[in-house]
Amino acid sequence: MLPTQKRLKKDDFDLLKKTRNKTCSSKSFSLKIYDTGFNPSRFAVIIPASVYKKAVQRNKVKRRFKSVMQKHTKEFKNGFAVVVYPKKTEPESVFNKIEEELMVVFKKAGVLTE
Repeated sequence: MLPTQKRLKKDDFDLLKKTRNKTCSSKSFSLKIYDTGFNPSRFAVIIPASVYKKAVQRNKVKRRFKSVMQKHTKEFKNGFAVVVYPKKTEPESVFNKIEEELMVVFKKAGVLTE
């Protein structure tokens, strides 16, 4: 689980509406990256019920994405807010596949330190 200081809160989403974003996507998910100046960077994973009907599936996918972000937490630059929107894929996606794909998109977006 992500530490509390690295999670986006409800109040932060109001700020994000006023901020320009950069969008990157892959086969399994899309990212919206906001340059907010947060220190440290904050993250959220949003999965609407239209993607996965059952809450168990939504929570499982959220846990997998948050686990990857927690594992690589020291590699992220400060000053960003990142929102992940997973797409409908096979519910039993391999964790390593999610991790590789997410890290490639983070590098492409310029959120990771070199």
